[in-house]
Amino acid sequence: MTTMRVLFYAWFLAAVLVATVSAEPEPVTVSAEIAAADRDSLVLLWTFDLADRWHLYGPHRNDTGQPPSVRFDLPDGWRAGPLEGWPVPERHVVADVILDHIYERRLRLRQTVHHLAGASPRQVAAELRWLVCADLCVPGDTVLTLDLPGPVSAGGAARLANHREATPGPLPAAAATARATADGVVITAPGALRLEFVPDARGPDMVDAIADAVRDGDELHLRLERDSDAAGPLSGLLIIHHPDDRKTHGTITVPWP
Repeated sequence: MTTMRVLFYAWFLAAVLVATVSAEPEPVTVSAEIAAADRDSLVLLWTFDLADRWHLYGPHRNDTGQPPSVRFDLPDGWRAGPLEGWPVPERHVVADVILDHIYERRLRLRQTVHHLAGASPRQVAAELRWLVCADLCVPGDTVLTLDLPGPVSAGGAARLANHREATPGPLPAAAATARATADGVVITAPGALRLEFVPDARGPDMVDAIADAVRDGDELHLRLERDSDAAGPLSGLLIIHHPDDRKTHGTITVPWP
C-alpha cells in the first residue's frame, strides 16, 4: 500500500471517528427556572437532563464521583444557599469493588438565593460544574446568565412542590431503630423485606459498604472502621422495602464513638 493511500485511510478513519463522536448527544443539558419568589429571596430549580447511559453523582459516600456544584457571581448583599433536595439515588457497583450512588436520566435540585429587598432584576452569572460518567467519565461545566430576581416560571410552583414532596426527610421514629455495637451499627426495621443504606460522605468509614449496606430481611449490620479519620455519628439514607411493594425512606443518624 502506497504512502498516499495509507494517509488517505488514516484521514478517512479519523473523519469517521469525529463524525461518530459529534453525532452523540451532549451527556448533560442544564436549565434553570424561578420556582418561588418572595420579597427578599427566590428559589431556583436546576434541572440536569442526561443522555442515555450517562449518570451524575450524589453527595453521598462515593468511590469515584463528586456531585454537581454551582458557584454564583452575586452582587454585594446577595447570597446563595446550598444545593438541596437530593432525591433517592441508585446504587452503582462496578466489579464488586467500586460503589457509587448515582442519578440517571434527570436530576432536579433546588437552591435559595437571598437578595436585597425590592432589588431590581439584574443579570447574574452561575457557573455549574459536574462529573458525568458512562463507559468513561467526562468533567463538564457551563455558565448560565440568569435575570434575578424575576417572575415565577409557568408550572414552576407545582414542580417545586413535587420536588419537595419527593425529597427524603428524617426517617419516622417508628419505622426503624438503630443501636451502636462494638464494631459498628445495627439498624432494625420490623417486617421489612429488604433494607438499603446510603451513607453520607461525612462520618466514619464503613468496612464494606458493598456487602453490608444492602440486606434481605429486617436487619442491617453496618461494620465501621475504628481507625477512621472521620469522627462523629454515622448518617445517611435508609430505604425500607415492604412486602406489599411499598418503599419507606428517610435520613437517619446514629451516634458512634
